[in-house]
Amino acid sequence: MVDQRGRGNEMSGGHVNGAVIQAGAVHGDVSVTAPVHETVNTVIREVRTMRFGPALYRVLASLAGCSAVYGAAHGDKPLLGAAAACEALGIPSGWTAPAAAWIAGRTDFLGGLATLLVLVGLLTVPKPEALGGDLAETLQWRGPSSTVLGLAVLAQCGLIWQPLLNIAPFVAFGIWVAGRQEEYGSRSGRVAVAVLGVLLALAFAPLYAFLWLFGRDANRAA
Repeated sequence: MVDQRGRGNEMSGGHVNGAVIQAGAVHGDVSVTAPVHETVNTVIREVRTMRFGPALYRVLASLAGCSAVYGAAHGDKPLLGAAAACEALGIPSGWTAPAAAWIAGRTDFLGGLATLLVLVGLLTVPKPEALGGDLAETLQWRGPSSTVLGLAVLAQCGLIWQPLLNIAPFVAFGIWVAGRQEEYGSRSGRVAVAVLGVLLALAFAPLYAFLWLFGRDANRAA
């Protein structure tokens, strides 16, 4: 049975009891569990204490992902979504047209690079047991942000579906292999880590801005 850091939950019959976010059993299928309030506190702590360089990369990836979501909701590409958002906020948007033209002239190369970025990002998500039972610890890894950035570039290139179909067998194989090795956790645990990691990476920029504006300084936090 994999050793896990205590999170204030009781273990009974090979499963974790309590108010938790849970994926799988403990023996054979490694559990990814934590009280909901502790998961939220972990997200706040990780965002607030992150160094400038890693935080900047995650913010840029998150903004690219949010632009892709906004653009897709309006039937546009990410940079058109970014332009609309900039105009709505009164921010200069002239940079989006040259950027879109530059990408349009290199769709094959950038599409291939973005596909590789998504694939490697998904395959390098942390093991469930490396999170100590708290899914929010995925913020310590850059893989989810790289996945979000790669997906945004694919959307801008207009190549989203075919690359995803191409990498799906590799991701499925990686999940299958992880499920056969007890030390890597269960398949459901790896999927849960990947999904929540990508969602947190997508929401990183607005969350970071909110905590920067209204949160307590990290060096003063207990």
